[in-house]
Amino acid sequence: MGAYCSVAQLTARFASTVEAAYATDNEAAAVISSTVAAECIGSAEGLENSYIGVRYRLPFTAAELTNTTLAELLLGMTLDIAEYNVLNRGPRIGPEKIAQYERWIEWLKMLAEGQVVLPGAEEIPSSTGTPEASWSTWDRIYADDDVRDVTRSTAGWL
Repeated sequence: MGAYCSVAQLTARFASTVEAAYATDNEAAAVISSTVAAECIGSAEGLENSYIGVRYRLPFTAAELTNTTLAELLLGMTLDIAEYNVLNRGPRIGPEKIAQYERWIEWLKMLAEGQVVLPGAEEIPSSTGTPEASWSTWDRIYADDDVRDVTRSTAGWL
């Protein structure tokens, strides 16, 4: 089971169990494949977390997931993306589902860039100021006789 939604919640989105079975069944057994549904949920959550983790601590704590606003947002987004994943396994997917998926991806990009927020989630503290060590050599001036200058002849052992 996923962290943000369950297989039962995903399969309940389909008009009937026959439709859900058709979308998830690899074995042509006419039954809902909970394995396929769980994989689609896991894929959706992995995608979401790749954007969320840019600004927020993951995994979410139990207290964060009891925040109704955050939990409902994650549930809706995960169900929409997981449903897209399920439908995308078939021969074609409707334009409304593609548009819905693309809207979520755009929202996730905005989230990672800081243009929208996840209510009730703990942000990763931003690092401000100058780094303690710089490995850049752009600000250094080297003389021709600089002892740090390494060439094939001075470091033949390389």
